[in-house]
Amino acid sequence: MQKLIAKRDSLKQEDPKVLDVAVQFDTTEFKKRNFSVKSRKPNFNLTSEEGWQKEFLITNNKVYKKNHKLDSTKHVFGWHPYWMGNAYKSYNFSLLSVIAYFSYELDPNTGSYFNIHEWKTTSLVDSAHAHGCKVVLSVTNFGTGNNSKFLSNISAQKTFINTLITLLREKNADGVNIDFEAISSSNRTDLTNFIIDLSSSLRASRKRLPHNNCFTGC
Repeated sequence: MQKLIAKRDSLKQEDPKVLDVAVQFDTTEFKKRNFSVKSRKPNFNLTSEEGWQKEFLITNNKVYKKNHKLDSTKHVFGWHPYWMGNAYKSYNFSLLSVIAYFSYELDPNTGSYFNIHEWKTTSLVDSAHAHGCKVVLSVTNFGTGNNSKFLSNISAQKTFINTLITLLREKNADGVNIDFEAISSSNRTDLTNFIIDLSSSLRASRKRLPHNNCFTGC
């Protein structure tokens, strides 16, 4: 807050015509929102986008419809957490280059998933594609121990890659976002080798398809 005020005052001294920046806001509500956004996920699961919509009272009746053309030299990347239900129905996809569906929750022991939520039934992919926005599937694995288990298990990695390719093909999606957090430096080489294998496998799969999917992401 003080930094914003200082910046405002500095700008006003340089040019008296500069308008005040918006520094008067409810800091308590801002902190609550910030905490909410950073929360990983709810501690319960529902089985449909409509269920999440009702649980969190998500509405899609206010839609910003103006169409925008993004700067071709830049990419705007966003995420759609599964617990936001069908909130994507009110997204202005012309403001995004790529959106990631969050998430494929990786089982580090097998390479399969604990949950992919509504990935198989969501209309997000078609909605985004209709507006020229690409869609990738975000894959999550959190914790040093979990990442070490997976990155040292070649069999689990092969299972994951095969499963991922199937899921991307089924939805005609465009790629994958790898969200592995808290990786030990001892797994540096393992991670590098995994990413190389993943990338080459996705590229090879794309070449075998009759259409030109960008399975390696953007």
